[in-house]
Amino acid sequence: MHERFSRTMANRIHLNNAGASLVSNQTLDVMISYLRLEQEIGGYEAAAQEHDRIEDFYSTAAKLLKCQPDKIAFADSATRAWNTILFSMKLGEGDKIVTVSTEFGSNVVSLQALSERTGAELIVLDLDNHGKLDLQHLDDHIDERLKLVALSHAPAQNGSVINAREIGKQLEGSEAFYLLDACQSVGQFDVEVDDIGCDALVGTGRKWLRGPRGTGFIYANDRFATSLQSVSVDLANADWLASPESGSQVSFFKKAQRLQTWERSLAGQLGLANAMFEYMSANAKGAITSAIQEFREMIADAVSKNPKLVLYPGGNSESGVITFYSHEIDAAELKKYYADLNINVSTLSDWDAPWDFTNKGLPTLLRVSPHYINSNEDIEKFIRATEKI
Repeated sequence: MHERFSRTMANRIHLNNAGASLVSNQTLDVMISYLRLEQEIGGYEAAAQEHDRIEDFYSTAAKLLKCQPDKIAFADSATRAWNTILFSMKLGEGDKIVTVSTEFGSNVVSLQALSERTGAELIVLDLDNHGKLDLQHLDDHIDERLKLVALSHAPAQNGSVINAREIGKQLEGSEAFYLLDACQSVGQFDVEVDDIGCDALVGTGRKWLRGPRGTGFIYANDRFATSLQSVSVDLANADWLASPESGSQVSFFKKAQRLQTWERSLAGQLGLANAMFEYMSANAKGAITSAIQEFREMIADAVSKNPKLVLYPGGNSESGVITFYSHEIDAAELKKYYADLNINVSTLSDWDAPWDFTNKGLPTLLRVSPHYINSNEDIEKFIRATEKI
């Protein structure tokens, strides 16, 4: 059904799209063309010549997230975006931060570090067996001390998707800010920030959007953006003002780009914009979402039928992430088994989701993540390989 989307790289089947997907030929061409222009006429001159196309990134990302372009900033990774937001917040002793137990490892350490630096209390809420947050548990913490709810839309280690929209509704009327990590959701299915009700969102180019590595993006509404004390300050996010009466001072921009730096990869920014445009074009009528779901169900069914393998229950099947393990075979050995058959998969350990792995006593997991660029033949080859384990 999906052969028209297939792409072969060195005879490999790429099923590691939750780690880093494959950029399209068009995205690659956009980036190479710009880098060649920099080589031919100079970096500043290329930026001036291609100014309008570079600026199109903001309108493209805004269309993707259903918001206004001035709510968008470019980042060199989702981690940089997440940390820039967190460590720009004004938090202190007695404040509360709420997150969930399935958080990705880099989010865990940044939230823990923020708590230790500021004295804010970090509260970790468990999710149910379907990967959803009990809204009553959240409601128990909504008070004047709650300053931030920060969590991932979809975890890296199972196929669940959190009830982000219901969380946004629950926080309506609260002064607390709502930050969503959408690295594993944007590019799989449509994500609308106003519908979710988040104040800020971060995402990456390299995963489901099929953009280049070293690219990410930020959405921040005006209330949130203007509340931040930016940790990175340069002329991309602030003005230097001189006054004979009061002397010089720094004036920060009032929009999301106060979180952006001036020096960045413009080739990457152009590549990410192209990847976003291609996603929106290809996902007309939900074609990408349905392809991922179909492939996910085929793979999960094959894994569950093998008595040597244990499918890690993600609760629901909204995300294209399938994880499993074996009591008899080490995950690294399983990964090598697939690699020897030219099939790319990945492994996840407690380093990737420390709270979840520790709380549940999980072993290292094998992760498979198909995308719409895979073909039916790709999935059938994986299934045959899995049956032979």
